[in-house]
Amino acid sequence: MIDIYKNRAERVLSLIKEKDLNSLFLFPGPNIGYLTGFHISPSERLSAAIIPINRDPVLVVPGLERELRGQKSWIEDIETWEESENPIDLIVEIFEENDLGEARIGLEEYVWWGVINKIQKKLPKVKFVDISDEIQALRMVKSKSELEFIRKACAVTDSAVKAGFESLHEGMTELELSSIISDEMTRQGGSPHLGIVLFGDRSALPHAHPGGRKLMKGDIILVDTGTTWNGYWSDSTRTILFGKPTEQQKRMWNTVLKANNVAKAAAAPNVKCEDVDKAARDIIDIAGFGDYFIHRVGHGIGLQGHEHPYMVKGNQQLLKPYMTFTIEPGIYITGLMGVRIEDTVVCTVSGCESLTNLERTMTLL
Repeated sequence: MIDIYKNRAERVLSLIKEKDLNSLFLFPGPNIGYLTGFHISPSERLSAAIIPINRDPVLVVPGLERELRGQKSWIEDIETWEESENPIDLIVEIFEENDLGEARIGLEEYVWWGVINKIQKKLPKVKFVDISDEIQALRMVKSKSELEFIRKACAVTDSAVKAGFESLHEGMTELELSSIISDEMTRQGGSPHLGIVLFGDRSALPHAHPGGRKLMKGDIILVDTGTTWNGYWSDSTRTILFGKPTEQQKRMWNTVLKANNVAKAAAAPNVKCEDVDKAARDIIDIAGFGDYFIHRVGHGIGLQGHEHPYMVKGNQQLLKPYMTFTIEPGIYITGLMGVRIEDTVVCTVSGCESLTNLERTMTLL
């Protein structure tokens, strides 16, 4: 597994070498884990990775992280700073020891600009260059192991939402249903995220939090949730009717389902991301609900719940095999109801495969 991280870093180094850069400089966030094997989120204690093209790489961590939280990295040189010390001084020292005091250094989107500004004051000849696009391009195309982690996260999500729907009863609250789904994910070894559970007219609030609203006959139930498996995300939304649906509810639900299916059919290698969005949007526009579809049709997914590529107007990024993303058209009529049907999918060599496979039905499963 360690070799995977090293190979990724070497691929990025080869790309930035073409831009006449001398080193990578990574901060806490998804990219440092993706390229080094040391997964750490931002905190008040600075950690960083310095990966020069022609010198040995270094991980800089606080003293209490010297064991890398039990993780394994291909980077062997671990430099630590203590609570009474300034980590900026240590980083500047490492830069100078590795002939980076006047170098061109590649930064990615999770950079800590306060730290960069302090380094710049001490090393004014260092040139920092944004290489976010290069790292994004690498992360968008998933490896076999990454895809299996996402597939497993999706299977856990499907199973947990099914268990939640099987527990539905009149009078239960949004929070109760959310807890049932989250507990089932945890029981199966996942780490729950995105616990959006909304009943009735609250389903028209795309990102509202679950609350004390009680379930009644005739309610729409919208569940948007996901989990992580080995750090990789799933994302799924299912909308069902609790009771007998009205004609308007049927029409909205069927329109969203059709938009979901058409967008998945449109997704394939060399298709523009914006064209996947358009495929779904055209269906909803034709049905007369265009003003109520208020977001992009999808987003990339992997180490983050939302990452590149985005299925949105204006994004001319071409899909490639093994890119993973969501397809999630929706219609939201404030004060009445909302419907969203979302799947996590992967672009295959010939089309698109859904990784979330819980049956999509209008009423109880």
